[in-house]
This record gives sequence, C-alpha cells and structure tokens, in this order.
Amino acid sequence: MNDTYKINGKIIFNAYEKSITPSDNEGERPPKGSLRINIPVSRCFSLLIENKGKVVSREEFINEVWRKNGIEVSMNTFYQNISILRRNIKQAGIHEEIIITVPKKGLTLSNSVLIEKIEERPKETPFPQPLKENKNLLARIALFKVALISIILSILIYTFILTTL
Repeated sequence: MNDTYKINGKIIFNAYEKSITPSDNEGERPPKGSLRINIPVSRCFSLLIENKGKVVSREEFINEVWRKNGIEVSMNTFYQNISILRRNIKQAGIHEEIIITVPKKGLTLSNSVLIEKIEERPKETPFPQPLKENKNLLARIALFKVALISIILSILIYTFILTTL
C-alpha cells in the first residue's frame, strides 16, 4: 500500500518511499528536492498523521516504531528521530512548527495542519518499444536459423546422394 499525504499543501510525505518532497515538485520523477528519510523517522511521521488530533505518548511511539519490529531503543534515540523529522519537514518547506510537544504526555500534530491523503492513480504504462539492439539481435538470430537449416539440409542431401550411389 502506498500511503502518500500532502501536508499543508506544501510538502508530500510518501511513507512507502520514505520521502518528504516539496509539493511543487510532485510531478517530477525523481522529485526535485526530495528528502530520503530513515525508516523510524517515516514511521514516527506516519503515526502522527494516523493519530491527528490525538496525543501520541512516547511509549506508544517506542512500541509502534521500534518494539513492534523487535528493537529496543532509548528515549534519546526517540528524541533524535523526532528532531530529524522536524528538521526534514522544515527543509522541505513547512517552516511553522507542526509537531507539538505536549509536556509529560507526548506529541501531536498542530490543529492547523491540513492533511490530504493522495490516492495513487494507476499509471498508464505504454508498451515498451523494442530497442534497435533487440531488432538487430532478432535479425541475427533469424539469419543464424536460416544458415543452420541450410547446413543441415546440405548434409542430408549429401548423405542421401552418397547412400544411393
């Protein structure tokens, strides 16, 4: 599944590709200015988006992002990943603080954050055109087959003539 979101109309977050991209570059492949983010940062952002309007506790982050995947981490690792996420969001184009720390409770997305889920449209892929090299290869294979058949027929005719004499 490809979970892609437009945040505040300014950035595109693609959880599958683990990237944050300025939204004015969304049509480009690869998107210009796209930031690759690590897996835990991507999972943290996904968790905040999925729980918009709710406070996500530090313990919930650690359980969902790391423990669920068999990894134990310190609170320091958690805070570093949130810091990286905040930096990447700013770098991509949202300069206001959208991740709010709720003291002694956890983190939440600001109420002013607009999240639009982007439905992936199936891409129309045209049939690939045969490459010139492939055409040449096919021509050489056909020529080889003709030559091979000619040699086999010549040998058969020669042996037939020898056996009838």
